Amino acid sequence: MSRAFLRLVGLEREATIITIGTWGMLTVSPQGTSYQISKLAQGRLSEAIPLAYPKVSSMNYHPGMIITDMADSHPEALHFCEDTGTLILLPSPISLSLPNPTTKLT
Repeated sequence: MSRAFLRLVGLEREATIITIGTWGMLTVSPQGTSYQISKLAQGRLSEAIPLAYPKVSSMNYHPGMIITDMADSHPEALHFCEDTGTLILLPSPISLSLPNPTTKLT
């Protein structure tokens, strides 16, 4: 999604890309290695985007940890899980694109 959005924005328009990060990008364990590696790559891509597109702000946002089946499989991290509740399941990685309000995407 970020690639398509950046093609639309180009080099002259201002925009912001926010990707949803996770604690998983900071760890390595036998469970979920492909998930952890893809989240780490997503975070690094978020850092690199402004280098190629100077008018685009990019950030990787971690909304906080919640108790899930995935969190239960990592007992070392459960003490960080302060929230419970309903999850909205989204494909990962997901990119939220927020163009500058004055930018006209035509």
